[in-house]
Amino acid sequence: MKGRIMAVMSGKGGAGKTMMTVSLGAALARMGKKVLLVDADMGLRDLDLAVGQENEVFYTLWDLARGKCFERDALIAVDKHLDFLAAAQTETWEDVDPEAVSTVFEDLRDRYDAVLIDCPAGVGEGIRFARSVAGEAAVVVNPTWISRRDAERTLQVLGPKYPSFILFNNFYFSGKGSLSFQEMYDAMEPEHFLGVIPHSGEAEQLMQEGRLHEFSDTGAFGTALSMAARVFWDDKEYTQMQWERILRMEEHHRGTEHAGQADAAVSRGLRGRIRYPGNWKNRRG
Repeated sequence: MKGRIMAVMSGKGGAGKTMMTVSLGAALARMGKKVLLVDADMGLRDLDLAVGQENEVFYTLWDLARGKCFERDALIAVDKHLDFLAAAQTETWEDVDPEAVSTVFEDLRDRYDAVLIDCPAGVGEGIRFARSVAGEAAVVVNPTWISRRDAERTLQVLGPKYPSFILFNNFYFSGKGSLSFQEMYDAMEPEHFLGVIPHSGEAEQLMQEGRLHEFSDTGAFGTALSMAARVFWDDKEYTQMQWERILRMEEHHRGTEHAGQADAAVSRGLRGRIRYPGNWKNRRG
């Protein structure tokens, strides 16, 4: 049985395609699926940074497509059941042969249960290519009107008959941002709702450190990714209330964390005031 190929898209950049590609791939790998993450953002790759493999990239997707290397040279192991294939950094989609790249994906489907493609921003050649090789797409949406409109345009390009998921990213239960989860959930009317991923400071920090795939299973972010992975792989269905519970969990954790930081700051401030009364200044916020 050939593996599933899913393209991760968002319209314009900034919605979190790379974060969702890596995180969803890691969640699938933790389910025991053999997963390959493919950076298809020719000329502007950054998925290698998210998984800490920037110094291990010697061959790329385009090198593999034109026969400059073997698969074993280009595929990089990131974690158990999780591999990575980099995009070219000096060529763009206008410079490569889509047919040659398509052949690579056909071969890779025999090696992996799931291949996740981190697509370039926009609705240009990269998106059209991904549509041609992937059997389905996940469109990543942030809680803003701009992101929502970009997602709607991306879905139009994909077409009404193309299997598409909607994946909400960077959401707060309180509705911080332009749109609440309820507003987005009611308005998008997706063919298949993949899930809502809460804003996570932990995930942002791990991404900066090149360790995004190491996110915790027990936090709200990890729990939401695990649920989304089961929606994708097992056709599992979760209610809106179950997703909202995850958002509440993250906000409760953040509130507790901030309270602890505030208490620590007050404690440090009091110590500083006792030791250095002449230098103490009252600060707002």
